[in-house]
Amino acid sequence: MQDLRETLDPAKLRLYAPMLNLSGIHLDALLDAAAQVCADPALLSQVEAHRFATFETDTPWDRTLPAGAPSLYPALVLLAQLPALRQFYRERGISDDVLADTLHDFGLWIAHAYNHGQGHTLGEFNWLTHHFSGKLFRLGRLQFVAVKGHTPAWMYRSRQTGRLVLLAPEGAQYKPSGWAQDTFRVHEENVWTAHLRQDGCQVTGYPLLHDGRADSQPVTLDLEDYQLLYQPGDLVLDMHIPTGMPLDLEACRASLRRAPAFYSHHFPELHPTAFQCESWLLGPCLEEMLPPESNIVRFGRLFARATAPGRNDGQFWERIFDFTPVTPETAPRDTYLRRAFLDRLSAGLPICTSCGLIPLDGPSPA
Repeated sequence: MQDLRETLDPAKLRLYAPMLNLSGIHLDALLDAAAQVCADPALLSQVEAHRFATFETDTPWDRTLPAGAPSLYPALVLLAQLPALRQFYRERGISDDVLADTLHDFGLWIAHAYNHGQGHTLGEFNWLTHHFSGKLFRLGRLQFVAVKGHTPAWMYRSRQTGRLVLLAPEGAQYKPSGWAQDTFRVHEENVWTAHLRQDGCQVTGYPLLHDGRADSQPVTLDLEDYQLLYQPGDLVLDMHIPTGMPLDLEACRASLRRAPAFYSHHFPELHPTAFQCESWLLGPCLEEMLPPESNIVRFGRLFARATAPGRNDGQFWERIFDFTPVTPETAPRDTYLRRAFLDRLSAGLPICTSCGLIPLDGPSPA
């Protein structure tokens, strides 16, 4: 317990403040919470129990605060993992710069909760466990996690031309429009089923269009030319786009170039096959809402897209209105994106998130 008390000692945490992206009243609140816990052996013991449950068992803490615990208690549970995390980085030869970039989200989400009237709390505890467990890494503009791919498509690339083709998975159901069943929260009875068949040196399936919809006319690919790059279940680098910075396309491309080398060097036992992303930023409707030169549209075009069942507009509301609960009647129209979104909604036009894939050696330079 003495080691934990030293880890959470306010004087020591103050030294970590730049790495944790903490300053001002947010840092003061965290240091006050740490001092309260360090002075209470029962709370300190609970922190260790919850750290252990979160990072070392399959039955994670349900985030019920112990009696008398400060509101930033969940943040201290994460920080209790910091010595193990730093040791993991040292063993893997990962730099402190990557650690600081990765943990930048810690202070960001404390400030976010405060700025949204929640006081000093940590609403994104579950998300931040990825950062503190050594699973997520921020490499420049983008974050990456090695996971099994769930994007519902098979990705092939021509050896001769570099052309990418995404084929719908076997048994996937699509509406007559080509959107996946249950997209836009609407279930339709009149659907068609995709099939994917390999016969010798050929594969026949239903191609996905640039916006992720499935074409009802099948195509056949010659496997002597087309190489399979990804199928669902393959290990991929799942991409996340942290908030707080412009979505600069060249910075994103630099991250995509950096990530494969990073994983190859520090995690040689992992063999990802592609980049994967699921986000509102890949929503095909954005190409109709925003000018073609916008960062969001240009970012989306890096991906070969696929829609999947259940995708809807929920993440659009969260991100466009900064997690503030609003309705179409009360939502502000103070930015171009907000006006475009609300106008599309009122016109009854489809809005949904999308999945996307990029070959591991990067998107085309176009």
